[in-house]
Amino acid sequence: MKRWISSLVAALVAFALCWQVFTPHRFKVSGRISKSACPMFLRQIEGAKATWALEHRIQTNGAPTEADLYGPDKYIRVAPTCSDGGRITIGDMEHKATCSVPMHSLEAGDVYVTTPTGEPIPHAVVSFRDETGIFALSMTDAKGFAHFEAWTAGPTFVRAALPGRGSASFYITNGWPARLVVKPL
Repeated sequence: MKRWISSLVAALVAFALCWQVFTPHRFKVSGRISKSACPMFLRQIEGAKATWALEHRIQTNGAPTEADLYGPDKYIRVAPTCSDGGRITIGDMEHKATCSVPMHSLEAGDVYVTTPTGEPIPHAVVSFRDETGIFALSMTDAKGFAHFEAWTAGPTFVRAALPGRGSASFYITNGWPARLVVKPL
């Protein structure tokens, strides 16, 4: 019985992956660029902060200003702006750059999949569903992380599965789950 269920889950995952790959025209794409630009800007700011700290021998207590990072002869030529009107904050060396729009963050789209003992699970199939019912699939890397681009509508459901080994689901109510624990069957 378990083998039949495992085979069914594997077939459904394979079908979903094929559907995702071979029918991209069926999925909603508008607005994705504006949502994913902000996390890209935040990554650029983090890189500029790291370079600034290295060049100025600043430890964890330093905080670069906009004048330190932005300008024609600085690390980022033009100060990044949020396309949705959010406010970008540089932060100090101990805190990451942020945007005031909740879905625009460096963590948005990242899920960490582990066993109940905290060990990362590589190659787990992770799927998201957003408010409009659109699904996206990803697979965890060797360290147990899966990443999804930002959505036009907020994510409402995430599921991680290892065919034949277990699965976990999470309904998202307040932001992204930081960790999803997959319990073995």
